[in-house]
Amino acid sequence: MSDGLSVAGRLKNLGVPWPCPVDFRAAYDVARRTTFMAGISRVHALTPKAVETLEDLLDARPFPRVRLGAARTIAEIAFHQHDAETILRKLDEIEAAQRPESAGRR
Repeated sequence: MSDGLSVAGRLKNLGVPWPCPVDFRAAYDVARRTTFMAGISRVHALTPKAVETLEDLLDARPFPRVRLGAARTIAEIAFHQHDAETILRKLDEIEAAQRPESAGRR
């Protein structure tokens, strides 16, 4: 996000009218996607540890509520992964659709 704001600030200092929709939007989109991907990467890195912990909790025989919570969390993670992949695919489609449009404006 800061990359997009930095680019916008530099453009403003150069006398480019504010807002500069094409350049700012492009920088903003890159920053937004980079931030999103950084978060997803962190989740991917923590997934094995989280799954091991949940797997251990599934064996908590004297605590059925803990077992239920662990099972529910595992199912939610699977759904969220599917959602994240869907979001990324849709973002790619939107960005691809906007490329020819923004190139014609310059």
